[in-house]
Amino acid sequence: MRQNIILFFLGVLLGLVPMYVENQRIKQTYKESREALESETARVQSEFKEINEKFRVALLRDQLSSLILEAEDDNFGSARLQSTNFFNHVRDTLPATETPAVREALRKLLDRRDDITAALVSNDSRAAAELREIHEGFPRATTLTAPDRQAESISQQVQAPVTEALPSPR
Repeated sequence: MRQNIILFFLGVLLGLVPMYVENQRIKQTYKESREALESETARVQSEFKEINEKFRVALLRDQLSSLILEAEDDNFGSARLQSTNFFNHVRDTLPATETPAVREALRKLLDRRDDITAALVSNDSRAAAELREIHEGFPRATTLTAPDRQAESISQQVQAPVTEALPSPR
């Protein structure tokens, strides 16, 4: 009887060892997948910030172009209003800008705000020339890839390690 009990516990222990080893393997795979996912998440967040900055710069450039058109058409009332909105957006964009060259360009642009505003208030046609000069030196956003293709690519990259980490069904 005692021998049967010992054999029973020995069988249980021998059955637990493979389960323990498999459990440790799954934990390790999970840990590696999680680290890969965290790394990819950090990369995607960084890329998102970069794209968001380029988008904000492109919007500012568009606003500046519209402002130039109004000033060239001697529509100074509308140009003053657009100028106020434009410089407010520049001021709001500056703190979130991480690229040093873009940040410096936006700071220099804000330094010229008073001169531009004064020229527009006095209906000075030289305001359009000053705005055009600013436009030529304004940072350019590079061409962005299509968000759908980019999201699909990221999804595939993240999904592969996760799928490999899951244990196969028995």
